[in-house]
Amino acid sequence: MVETGRQPGPEGPSIATREGSPASASPHGSWPVLRMVDLVSIVMRVLAGAGPLIMYAAGSMQLRVGGGPALVVGAVLLLFAGLFTAVALIVWRQHPRRVLRMTFAADLLSSALLIWALAAYQDPLYPWMIGLALLIGAGMSQRDASIFVGLVSITYLAAHLYNSAVGPAIVVVLLSKALAIFATALVVASIQRAQAERETQLRHSQREYHDLNEHLRRRLTELRAISEITDLIHSTLDFEQVGEIVLEILSKVIDLPGSALFIIDKARDETVFNASFGMAPGLARHTPHAYGPDAQIHGEEMFACTTLMDRGGLMVIFCASGERLERLGSEDRIVLTSVANELAVAVENSELYKLTRRLAITDELTGLYNYRYLLERAEDEIGRAKRYGRSLSLLMIDADEFKLYNDTNGHVAGDEALAELAKAMRGAVRDIDVVCRYGGEEFAILLPETDGEGAFVVAEKVREAVADHVFKNGAGDRTEQLTVSIGLSTFPGTAADREGLLRRADDALYVVKRSGRNRVSASPAGVDALRARDMEIEREAQREALAEVGGS
Repeated sequence: MVETGRQPGPEGPSIATREGSPASASPHGSWPVLRMVDLVSIVMRVLAGAGPLIMYAAGSMQLRVGGGPALVVGAVLLLFAGLFTAVALIVWRQHPRRVLRMTFAADLLSSALLIWALAAYQDPLYPWMIGLALLIGAGMSQRDASIFVGLVSITYLAAHLYNSAVGPAIVVVLLSKALAIFATALVVASIQRAQAERETQLRHSQREYHDLNEHLRRRLTELRAISEITDLIHSTLDFEQVGEIVLEILSKVIDLPGSALFIIDKARDETVFNASFGMAPGLARHTPHAYGPDAQIHGEEMFACTTLMDRGGLMVIFCASGERLERLGSEDRIVLTSVANELAVAVENSELYKLTRRLAITDELTGLYNYRYLLERAEDEIGRAKRYGRSLSLLMIDADEFKLYNDTNGHVAGDEALAELAKAMRGAVRDIDVVCRYGGEEFAILLPETDGEGAFVVAEKVREAVADHVFKNGAGDRTEQLTVSIGLSTFPGTAADREGLLRRADDALYVVKRSGRNRVSASPAGVDALRARDMEIEREAQREALAEVGGS
């Protein structure tokens, strides 16, 4: 809790106020505000000085010999002390304690002169001496209050004893009054000190309560932020887009206007996730190594990095202003570490999800997409071709006489040959083309934004790439040759939908396989006759087999 100015005390300055500081300022301007005790001290001096002086000037007072000059000097001196006090407090803005000490000698001297001069009037200065003792003792330590209040009491007693006509009884009375002044001032000063201490303790307790409340509020904010971040992170398995949002939430909880976060796969020495927030364009790097000692953001503010988590195969690195990182408290680091752990778990889950998805659409042997992905992608690409008025072509590919290759060289060499076939085909097409394993030794290639003529050129490149490749035999020597036959179809030229695209390419391939192999064809003409002839040949072979079984 921040304190400004002085806390008002009952009859004296608060212990919490530093001596020498200026008087309190008015909330409505720069004019100082006086406490009630300051006003009372000024008024008391004026009344104690002006009253006797006016009465003496009016001739209504009968004084002893020499009493007139003593009264005038004492009254003028007391009035001067009051005027000085007013100027010092209001104009010079001096602290009341300091002003009181500055006028203390004048107060004592003027009081002594007035007491001596007015001895015949039943001690009219006694209330003033009590007030002076209370003023001077208020807010002082026990030792200082005893000294200054003792001087007031001694001054009072000495001024009375200076009179020649003072008997023993009067001395006892005066001594009692002096002790009363001393005791009253010390008791009041003690009470004021105790009250000031209680006020100080109360302010301290209020400050502690405020700090505790602020601490709890901050912790609650951090817990809410962590909960929000956790929900956000685990709301998706593909969370690449949530990184900036996570850092934005953190920036509201922790004073980090610009930051970057990296998750590194230590085994591959690769950044698997990175995000940044609040950084100038061009300053967001993709690796933490980019934030060296010379990296800057917003003027001359240097960036630095710290490791938040290093567990298993992942390391989480957080980068921000070096000065702000140094100011982070232990609780702020706990928040960052908690978020880092959640991100690490999410990255592991995301990587597992990507691996599972990749395995679901990938052929294990060749590394190509599988038949399932071919169907999904063909449907998507046909929809895209319809929307934008583009063409889409499909190549259906079959390895010629691959069964003979398997029988001659073995299935291990056959598997290696299929993998090399896949690699050769991938090398002959564009990155946007989709190469899939259709099944067995059959493959398919989707050619987005490619018409029939362009597809024929690509098919020839694929055929030549395979024909020029030398494959391994059963012994591991590269002595074998393979060829492929390719049938193609085009949307919307020869097919109207996905099924038509697949069927027309398969029919064209069928024609190629029955008319020579190692060729490319886009025409399924005569495919029905060829299929009917093949079926008749197959049925004739089955009848001959049955006849041989019956004859035996």
